[in-house]
Amino acid sequence: MKKNQFLKESDVTAESVFFMTRRQVLKALGISAAALSLPHAAHADLLSWFKGNDRPPAPAGKPLEFSKPAAWQNDLPLTPADKVSGYNNFYEFGLDKADPAANAGS
Repeated sequence: MKKNQFLKESDVTAESVFFMTRRQVLKALGISAAALSLPHAAHADLLSWFKGNDRPPAPAGKPLEFSKPAAWQNDLPLTPADKVSGYNNFYEFGLDKADPAANAGS
């Protein structure tokens, strides 16, 4: 771009080219996005909402059968309930370590 502060009319893109082209591109993108979503909607059977339900329901599956591997088992004792329910963030309800439990009403 020229460093001259005074531009000639021929140096600037015409307003009609810029705005009309941009609008046409945006319109084409919107139409393309809508058109590309139609096959997915048809494949997902979303269009069946508009017709009767003449298909039988899918058969119920059976529960999964699996075993728990011994490598992933632990034999640690559970944390006592008073320790679990008494935890708070340090500065949540006070500045002292005992303040949160006292001020929380728990």
